[in-house]
Amino acid sequence: MNESVLVAIITGGMAIIMTVINKFGDKKKITDAISCIAKGTKIGLENDKVIFKALREHNINGESEHQERKMEAYFLESTTESFGRFCK
Repeated sequence: MNESVLVAIITGGMAIIMTVINKFGDKKKITDAISCIAKGTKIGLENDKVIFKALREHNINGESEHQERKMEAYFLESTTESFGRFCK
């Protein structure tokens, strides 16, 4: 599936979810969760791009190491925030 199509599907789904949230939910908590998911999805798409470029060019460069650091920072931040919310 093309990245553009995937992004369009995710964006459409988020629009529907936001409509429901605005009507029935705690906007701040749900918006924070959606932002976290969106950030993780973006990193996942970037990872795919780096992997396919390396496979296509038969060359591994510093991009994969950079992506790995981004993923580690994201998971550390997400985990820290999650524990912070539940372990007060």
